[in-house]
Amino acid sequence: MKSEFICISISDLMKYGGYFIGRGIVSGTAVWILEDRQNKILAYQVIEEGKQAFEGVSCLLEKQFLSEPAGRNPEIKAFLTGQYN
Repeated sequence: MKSEFICISISDLMKYGGYFIGRGIVSGTAVWILEDRQNKILAYQVIEEGKQAFEGVSCLLEKQFLSEPAGRNPEIKAFLTGQYN
């Protein structure tokens, strides 16, 4: 069976729960850090003044995630930046 995928922004992903954004330092640079429930670091982004955490960043995940119980962590297949339709 083929999987269908959906692309959603990180801010929309946060509404489903199970993910957390915090601040940290990587190689002496201040970054936003995206973690899952097990405190596994999934991504980080350099903090830019005037921008929200992971602004302009989306993720690709299986569409079935949207119909599953809240609080489940879907596997993120990819992170995307920039504009998309």
